[in-house]
Amino acid sequence: MYYSFGLASVLQTVGILSRPHAVAPLTDAATLRQAYLQFLRSEQPEVPRRGVAGPSIRSDAGSETELSEFFRIDCPLNDKDQTEVIEASAENPMRAANSEFLEDFLDGASLDPGHRDLFRLVVTDVFTGRSRIAKGGSASGAIGVIWLNEPMKYQKTDLVELLTHELAHQLMFLDEKRHVHYLDYLRVAQKDHYARSAILSEYRPLDKVLHSLVVAAEVVRMREARGLGEAPSQVHPGSAEIRRRMAESTASIRANPLAAAVLAPRAWALIEVCEAVAKS
Repeated sequence: MYYSFGLASVLQTVGILSRPHAVAPLTDAATLRQAYLQFLRSEQPEVPRRGVAGPSIRSDAGSETELSEFFRIDCPLNDKDQTEVIEASAENPMRAANSEFLEDFLDGASLDPGHRDLFRLVVTDVFTGRSRIAKGGSASGAIGVIWLNEPMKYQKTDLVELLTHELAHQLMFLDEKRHVHYLDYLRVAQKDHYARSAILSEYRPLDKVLHSLVVAAEVVRMREARGLGEAPSQVHPGSAEIRRRMAESTASIRANPLAAAVLAPRAWALIEVCEAVAKS
């Protein structure tokens, strides 16, 4: 949402959510971060966050075990065996090296300054874990926490895409805390309300479809903003293919008469932005 809506828009959302928890005026990044952390503790006190001034890169097996449990919580909206995505791996000789690599990467210049600052504001903890299914993930039950599958194996531009992808999910979680996205979660989980997603191009629950559209828009806009071209990466298809899938996704939503009973006005506004990106 950083590339699609701009830094000011997403900072406004973080500020609105955080302001009731501030102990001092939100005059700089440090006071906003402190209020934001307090907001997260209030919303999800069970999540063991460590990050204070920026994301904590967790490199120990205990952290992986502890945090991965929040990615294994089953619910009716899980449609891809999400509870089994992260492998249980107490022995991972590359865990520390991956964490050190990621810490250096986030301290470097690979992300543009605004994107990096937003990442350091919103993300509280990052841990690495192995998976044969996914490259990384975020979970609405642990806002601020991201897991990555062996980040050392990616080229720098591909890792930028992966972090852009996961930050978009995080910002969508926060956007939904500020705005209502769905009018009836029980219906969101029903298969007759499914639509085609933009990343995997498969029929999925509408919450996954909306997230997929916003992620796709962010990847396309990020490539444009940074002059990275439109070729496929290790993480996503080429931009022309992403736009085609986005157009199919939005068309499938609009073609489903049941979607109108599920999606709130804010969701439709997000869809309109994604339609514009698909046509660009």
